[in-house]
Amino acid sequence: MGIENLDVEPSPIGLHPGVVFTITAVLHNLGGLSEESNMTLTLTVAGQAQPLAFLPSALMKPYSTRTLTATWDSAGKIPNVYRLDFFTPILENETKIGNNHKSYWIQLIPFQPTGSLSLLGVAGISVLVVGAGGFGVSFLRKRNNNVDDAL
Repeated sequence: MGIENLDVEPSPIGLHPGVVFTITAVLHNLGGLSEESNMTLTLTVAGQAQPLAFLPSALMKPYSTRTLTATWDSAGKIPNVYRLDFFTPILENETKIGNNHKSYWIQLIPFQPTGSLSLLGVAGISVLVVGAGGFGVSFLRKRNNNVDDAL
């Protein structure tokens, strides 16, 4: 039994709180026997895990799949990195267990107030002003090399 084809829409990096995410995971019976299995989805932030969705136990025929789809509304959540964990129990005599647990991360970032400059923008403007000032001073120095040159 293994978890495969994890998908989170929209792309979970660098979004503001308030986005509703659609989370999909596929549970796949990779063996040649019918097996009973389930899958759990939890959401973890700051070490605190909370259940988000559960795919109940069911008999899965060899090489069959089942899909768990859930939504998570990030409205009211603080900017942070949230971890999604997908679990399916290890079955008796299961030899490949590396795909019984998979993780996925969602990053929420703070809003930038309208009209304000970010630290990156301020740093970029500062470099531009200092560079232009340095260029202007060096240009004037080259232009007026020495007052005595005409003599």
